[in-house]
Amino acid sequence: MNNIHINRFKQLIKNFNHHKIGRCNICGKITIFISRANIDEARGDFFCLHCGSFSRKRHVAKIINEVVSNTSFISQIPKNVKINIYSADVDDAFFKTLYEYESFVCSDLLPDTELGKEIKKRVFCQDLEKLTFQNESFDLVITEDIFEHVRDYKKGFKEISRVLKNGGYHIFTIPFF
Repeated sequence: MNNIHINRFKQLIKNFNHHKIGRCNICGKITIFISRANIDEARGDFFCLHCGSFSRKRHVAKIINEVVSNTSFISQIPKNVKINIYSADVDDAFFKTLYEYESFVCSDLLPDTELGKEIKKRVFCQDLEKLTFQNESFDLVITEDIFEHVRDYKKGFKEISRVLKNGGYHIFTIPFF
């Protein structure tokens, strides 16, 4: 075991009283939510042992479950339900849980890659200021802690509005200090 693993293990033991048991509203499994930081930093903490989601991501999932999918867990969205979802994130808990849904796509912005190019199955190179998707393509767009990196946020919001279907939802988070 190297020093990094030893330090992480010590932090887990130190925070033992802050760990929580519950059911993850992304993967749907009963889990221990692991606190790796100080309790004051809970926004990005309390990782699910199964899907790797953290508390902020599960709060977004709670809104999706209530407003869009009418399920208790993201993993319960029926595969035959056609909810077109675009997430401007890749390799996160939503990606891991929803990747098998044909109506789920996500993106990354890669500097030397043509916008709109499919990087791998249902993962596209996209710039929020000039999305390549058709008008009214999605029922739901998810952007988490991304708009602070967008140069012209008004242009970004306008593009998201353009690709949302009438009555669609944009669920987003931004850091607040």
